[in-house]
Amino acid sequence: MRRVSILVLTILTNQLFGQPTNDTVANKVLFGQIMMADSIFFQSLNNCDLRTYELFLTDDFEFYHDKGGLTKTREAEMKSMASFCGEQRQKQKLKRELIHESVEVSPIKNFGAVETGRHRFYLVIDEKIKKVIEEAKFTNLWEKQPIGWKLSRVISYDHQSSSVIQLAEKELELFVGKYQMSPDKIIVVKRVAKLLNARNGDWSADLYPETNSIFYLDYGNVQFKFVKGQTGQVEKIIIYENGKQIEQGTRSN
Repeated sequence: MRRVSILVLTILTNQLFGQPTNDTVANKVLFGQIMMADSIFFQSLNNCDLRTYELFLTDDFEFYHDKGGLTKTREAEMKSMASFCGEQRQKQKLKRELIHESVEVSPIKNFGAVETGRHRFYLVIDEKIKKVIEEAKFTNLWEKQPIGWKLSRVISYDHQSSSVIQLAEKELELFVGKYQMSPDKIIVVKRVAKLLNARNGDWSADLYPETNSIFYLDYGNVQFKFVKGQTGQVEKIIIYENGKQIEQGTRSN
């Protein structure tokens, strides 16, 4: 069944793009084939279709991540994906989208092709709402095997937090402070680069700007709303989960 699935992909790409007659046509054919493979592979990631995902990995697959480090072997990657698609998936539903204009594909003699580009990752709230949380660069080494294209190496790097809107550092500083949520709970809000960070004891989360006063987390459907007083200074914070208020606190400094 696995052999048939990849063989079908190979036949489809050949039928769709035809046989090359010169280098230019060959490059276009190669680009089209890699784009199709990329699309199916990352659709399996977005859908947590682990069976299809594994079909694309070579036996000696390696994944290099600037924050997560090296994942060596296909078995290790599938173990990681099983975790990602389990309890973590219930908390943080992510979707990867390719930035098409950034993609470049070049052939590698007697091996396959290298694909480079950028992609975005979104937190999926529901079928209609998704919120960007990150952008990154990637390099994929694709190996052409008799049964079709397979991923040999993946390098994912330069991960940068991203948000629905971008606020200037001066604007973010307006929200920095301590917020008394209850007699024994204080949330400390600091600015970290282009985001805010909220902390209470061991719990910590980055806050991504959605409007000039509302921020979201990179997991769950949670929003932090900062409320200004008559003087224009931020006086309190209200926390919502799934659209319902669950907590509020007053700025104490």
